[in-house]
Amino acid sequence: PTTDGEWTEVVIPLAALIPTSFGRELKGMGPVKPGDINGLGFMLSDKQAGKFRLEVESVGVLSGGN
Repeated sequence: PTTDGEWTEVVIPLAALIPTSFGRELKGMGPVKPGDINGLGFMLSDKQAGKFRLEVESVGVLSGGN
């Protein structure tokens, strides 16, 4: 959930990432390995009309198995 005008920090576990090509899931690829990631995309897929704005301040990697 978001609140207009407020930043939201989102932590996404590596295991939740899905390998894709042109927005389509690649089946049978196995777990995502950090060294194999060469891009990160965002997709709005709720099919709801209306205003939308996404600002990304930073993307990082947490150590310690997170």
